[in-house]
Amino acid sequence: MHTGILMHIFVRLLTVLALVGTTMGAAERVRIACVGDSLTVGPFMTEPYPMALEKRLGADKVEVRNFGANGATMMKDGNGPYWMVNPFKESTEWKPQIVVLMLGTNDIQAANLPKIAAYPTDAAAMVEHFINQPFKPRVILMLPPTVLNPVVGITDENLVKYIIPVITALATKHHCTLVDLHSHIKDRAMYGEDGLHLNNVGYAKMAELVAAALATEDKATQRRK
Repeated sequence: MHTGILMHIFVRLLTVLALVGTTMGAAERVRIACVGDSLTVGPFMTEPYPMALEKRLGADKVEVRNFGANGATMMKDGNGPYWMVNPFKESTEWKPQIVVLMLGTNDIQAANLPKIAAYPTDAAAMVEHFINQPFKPRVILMLPPTVLNPVVGITDENLVKYIIPVITALATKHHCTLVDLHSHIKDRAMYGEDGLHLNNVGYAKMAELVAAALATEDKATQRRK
């Protein structure tokens, strides 16, 4: 066979192998967006749960991004609406396959309580914002951790009264997985000094609970197939 033809075949073969190798090596990681307030951001010098979650699930399999915003509220008329911050826009534009959503603790600040009647409507709108995206992410809703000490008027009594029933009802309505941090995170050893924000022990527990919820949901999906 002519040398030129052999060389042409050899080059074509190398091109095909390169394409196959690129496709196999570039398996897309599952994108997980963690949406929330300072409990998601994490205090200074901690390993917030999005980081702990990626480590637990494997950075080769998932990419977890932290879209938390300090002081964020679910309510559009709150003193820090998540709707108005860059992470809200960025979390949507990233087109995650999974959204882990936890907002509500700042909505029960003393300054926001007079407006709390709007929380159910705005919480529903936030959940539906993600559910109705064309990329159809799975949405996981979380009940915030127990409040051990009142901070800027935030109390566990109001969390139980105003926030937890709404999130629970939305999870039922939209068939979202519900992660109950409130029942599982209440040990003082999981909290920072203020009794509201978590430390690395608390964040590790959050990551464990979210990972378990994802695993349970995956098994249920496989059974339905």
